Parts: sequence; C-alpha cells; structure tokens
Amino acid sequence: MKRKPWRMGIGAFWALVLAASLSAHAQEWYVTPWIEARTEYNSNVLYTAENEVDDIVLRIRPGFSAVYGMERTRWTWDTALEGQVYADNSGLNTVDVLSTAGVVHQWTDRLSSRAGFYFLKDETLDSELQESGLYAKRETRYTYGPDFGISYLLTDRVGIDGGLGLRRTDYDYDPYPDRTTWIATVSPYYMVTPRDRVGVSFGVSYSDYENTSTIATFSNSLFWRRELAESAYLLLSAGYRVTRTTLEENSIQIVIDPITNELFFVPITKERSSSDLGFIFAATLVKELTETVSVSLSAGRDQYNSVTAASNERTFLRGTTSWRLSERTTAHLSAGYDYTTEEAGVGDEKTHYVFLSPHISYRLRQNLSLLGGAAYEHSFVDYASQDTDKNRQRLWAGLRYEWPRAWGN
Repeated sequence: MKRKPWRMGIGAFWALVLAASLSAHAQEWYVTPWIEARTEYNSNVLYTAENEVDDIVLRIRPGFSAVYGMERTRWTWDTALEGQVYADNSGLNTVDVLSTAGVVHQWTDRLSSRAGFYFLKDETLDSELQESGLYAKRETRYTYGPDFGISYLLTDRVGIDGGLGLRRTDYDYDPYPDRTTWIATVSPYYMVTPRDRVGVSFGVSYSDYENTSTIATFSNSLFWRRELAESAYLLLSAGYRVTRTTLEENSIQIVIDPITNELFFVPITKERSSSDLGFIFAATLVKELTETVSVSLSAGRDQYNSVTAASNERTFLRGTTSWRLSERTTAHLSAGYDYTTEEAGVGDEKTHYVFLSPHISYRLRQNLSLLGGAAYEHSFVDYASQDTDKNRQRLWAGLRYEWPRAWGN
C-alpha cells in the first residue's frame, strides 16, 4: 500500500475562506440532504473483450448540499458517497466519495475571488470511461487539491479572469504511477454587448508522473460566449496547443492489452522526448428549447493525460436532452462519442467509445422519486494491427428522497 496524506492546499484554502468572511454578516444558510438507492444489472462489470462477468450491484448514495451566504461572500459544500455491493463478486465492493467546497468573495464591484478544494475517491475503470472513453484496469485512487481564481473588470467592457489549480492523484497499490498536476489559465475578454463576450484564453498544464514521465501542454484559443438566459448560454472556442512529453531514464512505461486487459511493462533505458502540435476547439450549448424540453450539448477536441502516463488527443461529442412529460414524469436521453489517439508513450492505441443511456424519473410524492434506466457502452480499439470490440449493458431501478432546505434559516 502506498497511500499518501491528502493535505496539500487545505491550509491555504481555509485561510482565504477566513479572510474573505471576517467582516461579513450572514444572510442565509441551508443544508439539503438526499439519499438514493438503486439495484443495477451489469452485463460486463470488468469491461472485458472476452470472458465477460455479469453481476447484480446494489448502489446506496447519500449526500448533501450546503450553502452559507453573506453580504459579499458565499460558501458552498457538496458531498456524495456511493456504496457499491456486488452480489457475486464481493471483492469489487467499494465506497466512492466526491466532496467539493468553495468560497466566492466580492471584494469590490470590479474584483472578486474564488477558492475551492476537491476530493475524490473512485475506481479508475468506470471513471476513465466516463471522462475520456479510455479503458483502465480497475484500481482505487484518490484525487485532491485546491483551486484559486480571480476576476477583475478593468473597465465597463474589458475584464480578465485567471485561475490556478493543483491536483494530486494517489493509488493504494501499483501499477499506476502517482501524479501531480498544475493547471493555470488567463483569459482577457471584451464585452461586445451585455450578453456577448469575446476574448483569448491562455492555458498551461504540467503533469509529473512519479518516476515515469512528465507531460506539459501549452494552449491558446479565441472564444465567444453568449448568455441566452439566466442559466442558458452558447460557448465557442478554437485555437492550438503544444504538448511536450518526456519519458524518464530508467523508467517503466505501462501498456494495456485491449483484448486481455493485461498490463505490460516496457523499460525505458534512455530519456525520450517528443512534441505534438494540435488544433483544439470547443462548443457548448445549454438551453431550454421549450417549456418542457431542455438540452445540454458539448463537442470539442483537446489533450488528455491517461492513467498510463501517456498523452492523448481526444475528440468528443456529448449531450443530454430532458423532456418533462407531465408534472410528475421527466424523461432523459444521454449519449456520447469519444475518439482518442495516443500521441506519446510506448503504445500506439486508437479508441472509439460510444455510450447511450435513456432514463426516466417519476415523482411519487413531493420529495420522493422513482428512477429507472438503461445504458449501452461499446468500445472499438485499434492497437498493434489488432481490432478489439467491448460491449456492456446496464439496467437499473431505484428510489431517491430529498429534503430541500432541511436545515437553515
């Protein structure tokens, strides 16, 4: 076991929280707890191409959302746990945790700052599929770190946003290397109209995989954002990036066989460096099309660092549509496609990943809802002149109970 303490950034975060609220007066606070339970059938719990293993999974998800508002300061804290119990494969039982906390402070009419802390305990297999469409052997990991940001309005039309974040990833056991990632962004912008903003975004990310490799990415893009309504917007951006990957001397690089899911370890005797240039873009639309239909769509191309310490180019298209069929019933459809190409590392893998998930919620009582849904996932992997297909289906049903503002003023 090689778990490390997750304390980086906590002191700095709470120091900023305290400084931001010393002179503030409380206006409102509330806590909304909730709990969700569902039973799921999974046709391929380890997402393998051969020797598929199916199982029944019981998922229990308690959580809460807390808000503490003041005259110029607003705190938020959201936490969710998920216990997973497998009927036939008890060795897969686990408890995932996601917790985020943040504070936003308005120093003046033109200057505001934000700070936050993020903690996640999860299993790599499902999380990596959801985030990038890439397969990763199932391992427990911990990801945590602080975020800081600032927004300053120079004039009535010209402003600048900046951010700095740190993420640390630790694993209980080998084989994946632990990682430290720094992310910094600066985005000057111009308000063309009260609803239209154009600007330039500069970004830098640096990932250090322990005793394995380093990956640095520099990006620059033009963007346009239009506010369509209070919670609806359109965002378009396009630019380029440069990624430099260095494989360390006397390191071990990981390759995942897409057919057997076995890990292979390739020794690197001399330091190797490579650079990749790429076009990046992003498009996001969040909008209520009618009184009963809403959509959230996103598409783009970016750079992604995998658990195997490799740089990948990812092109994606994802979306969710919701239909309010009645006062009690809402139907949802989520779908996505990811195409990922390994750029630097010891593999040369190309992955296509598709998912489709229809689901529905029915309000039994004011705070109690019945949930049901299905999901289909398919991966097509091209590696070492071999093609591999993976599939799985999931079906679930459950209940969710929520206590809106159970405590507060």
